[in-house]
Amino acid sequence: MSAVAAALRLEDLAVDPYPHLAELRSRGAAVWAPNLGMWVVAGYDDAVSVLRDPARFTNDSPKSLIQATFGRQMLSVEGEEQKRHKQACLAPFTGKASRDVWQPRVDRLCGELLEAREKATEGGTVEVDLMADYAAPIALETMGIVVGLPSEDLARVRAWYEVLARSLANFEGDADVHRAGQEAAAAMREYLAERLDGQRPAGETGHGTLLEVLSGPGGTLARSEVLANLLIVLFGGIETTESMIGNALHYLLSEPGLLTATLDSRNQGEAAFLAAIEDVMEESLRYDPAVQTLTRHTTSAVRIGGTEIAAGQTVQCMIGGANRDPAVFERSDRFEPGRANVRKHLAFGLGNHFCLGAQLARAETRSALRALLERWPRVELDRASSSPPYGHEFRKPGRLVLRQKV
Repeated sequence: MSAVAAALRLEDLAVDPYPHLAELRSRGAAVWAPNLGMWVVAGYDDAVSVLRDPARFTNDSPKSLIQATFGRQMLSVEGEEQKRHKQACLAPFTGKASRDVWQPRVDRLCGELLEAREKATEGGTVEVDLMADYAAPIALETMGIVVGLPSEDLARVRAWYEVLARSLANFEGDADVHRAGQEAAAAMREYLAERLDGQRPAGETGHGTLLEVLSGPGGTLARSEVLANLLIVLFGGIETTESMIGNALHYLLSEPGLLTATLDSRNQGEAAFLAAIEDVMEESLRYDPAVQTLTRHTTSAVRIGGTEIAAGQTVQCMIGGANRDPAVFERSDRFEPGRANVRKHLAFGLGNHFCLGAQLARAETRSALRALLERWPRVELDRASSSPPYGHEFRKPGRLVLRQKV
């Protein structure tokens, strides 16, 4: 065992995981980390081999924090059961729905949030925390729209979500954190059951929300399964997207010359501007993914590279490490928008558990970056008041403060 693996702590991964992951990657395909109580996989090809093999590396385990918190739903089951869960929830999250139905609404939401900050300032210089005042409400309100929840209920949803996030990152096994997560999930499940019971027939609202889809006739999920999937979709849609927007904005505003280059792309036309935004978004997903780990559990004795791992062990694929594997991404520790193979990143997972809401999250982030640059092209990041991405499981900036003269 390497000294790095022996001493590795969650706090090390929360602050700056990448030097530690590079060292682990150099030590072998899978490395035992005793402080984490699991095997760590930090190389790209090895992570791919695990994620594409649900028969030997499963999510369906009593050890799964996702299953313990939310119950049996699309991220905690495998095989035909998993397909049934995911297919039942798919309609609101297709590329077409994300592009044609939801993105115009997200565009309006982004503009409204920026306009509200301008009005609150009453001229002069706007100061805004892009995490609390922009990324968080975009993610929360968009999921409220897509799921079909009234806006007045979203503050409660947000409070539950904060507790659930701590529970899902509870690799230390803190009993109080686990219990709080269980209580939040139960309260949220009761709330969603009430919304489900009061759901109007599909089509009456003019778009297919997730509640409409899941409450329609001919459904393939039992009520407990419907509620479990609503919980995980809401949580994932809020956490992943808020972090994704925040990380992309952090690098757009922090990398020398990147903001200027992105704004200058407008001189080449609308298509070039949109392509530049897309490049920043995808490189941010590769360079500093919002979800840092994907955890699996061995169903039998397995070998990863030259390492033997017994049945019933926990294997954590370090997505941040895989996305910076120099064998796949040249100059992997540099933020370089426009790299040819950027979409090989694993920020949304791989295989049967590839993120249901990937296209929606991209649509939201695309809208957030575009609206900010179009409305406030002279933004200045207050570095002293801002903080970089942080977190060992879910990674995002704590604060992202900027000023804009209006």
